[in-house]
Amino acid sequence: MIPGHKHLVFEEGLQSAWLYETLRPHVDEVVVAGVTQSRGQKSDKRDAYGLAEKLRTGSLDKRIFKAPQEFTLLRELSRTHITATRDLVRVQARLKSLYRSRGILTPGASVYSAGQRDEWQKQLPPSVRARATRSGSGPWGA
Repeated sequence: MIPGHKHLVFEEGLQSAWLYETLRPHVDEVVVAGVTQSRGQKSDKRDAYGLAEKLRTGSLDKRIFKAPQEFTLLRELSRTHITATRDLVRVQARLKSLYRSRGILTPGASVYSAGQRDEWQKQLPPSVRARATRSGSGPWGA
């Protein structure tokens, strides 16, 4: 309901794409700012005024591109790939750590091979084998 040109700026975060998509029809310009550093005490009011002033003077350090409707599928597939890769690396590190904790060296990637899994697991004491087979899921992997 504010007359004149309306500009909106907010910090990049988990909900920034949703906020951008929701608020875009109501203002003339939406800018998502990547905040690189903050000085002094944290205050939402001070931060909001600071971002507004930087937008007004054209001195925002980092603008984040948001176009939720154009690249949504690509963005979600990228996030899925990144998450799956991180999870895989975490499980592999956990598995190698289990073997190392029993004094078993695991050079290379053969410890991850399904074809060699039984040979690797035979080197572990029976009490630890169940954990090796479940290193990526449930309470056993914790």
